[in-house]
Amino acid sequence: HFAFYLVPMTAPLPNLDHITKDQYSEIYEPAEDTYLFMDAFASQTKFLANIKAFSFVELGPGSGCISTCLASLVPNAVYFAVDINEKAAQVTEQTGKQNGVNIHVIRSSLVSSIRDNSVDVLFFNPPYVPSEPEELGSSGIEAAWAGGKFGREVIDTLLPDVSRVLTKRGCLYLLLERQNKPHEVVELMKTFGFTHKVIMEKKAFNELL
Repeated sequence: HFAFYLVPMTAPLPNLDHITKDQYSEIYEPAEDTYLFMDAFASQTKFLANIKAFSFVELGPGSGCISTCLASLVPNAVYFAVDINEKAAQVTEQTGKQNGVNIHVIRSSLVSSIRDNSVDVLFFNPPYVPSEPEELGSSGIEAAWAGGKFGREVIDTLLPDVSRVLTKRGCLYLLLERQNKPHEVVELMKTFGFTHKVIMEKKAFNELL
């Protein structure tokens, strides 16, 4: 299938010509949510410079598009990507190389392999689509979109561990859809000592991101 972005992007779009049709059948293909995340980062370069962000970790990179884009916006930094999907891990590394970016790829689940207080910027375009329980826990393409009840089960698994991996100046960028009940996520993160800011919103077909 083809992904169409409805307004001009402000973020640089990485070269993805190396990804084959067969590979796209096994990883998450960049779509509206991907491009929104990239544009949000394009608006954050001054903030990231102000906090002197150096270590970046993306969870569930899929094609590696977001990490590669961010590395072009904030080049003097170290980038890691964590994905449980072996194909996604391989493609992410390839995408970095295709665009002259070094992305250190870890095949793991969420932040289980990340050291304490080691991440300045943690970012996640999660599997946010509400789904049946049996669709959770896959290491294949389903892991890219199946979010369980309210699309929140993977998100809620991550949130209690965020403060453990972030540095004192660290922050989390998280994409949510209205069915995920973002206000509940905000209230939950407040209990862990976080404040929040909405960077960007977009209506994409039947989703409000």
